[in-house]
Amino acid sequence: MEHQQLEERRMQQTVSQLSQDSEGILGEMDLQIERKYCSRNIISLEKTC
Repeated sequence: MEHQQLEERRMQQTVSQLSQDSEGILGEMDLQIERKYCSRNIISLEKTC
């Protein structure tokens, strides 16, 4: 029984870590999208000036 509880804890920690990792990845993707959007706006402003 104790072994099973340890395995369950490990699994929960793994799931928690994967969840945190995926949140970090999604946050980084959002930043990259914002940078691209800003870059396009700057380029388009430069063209109109």
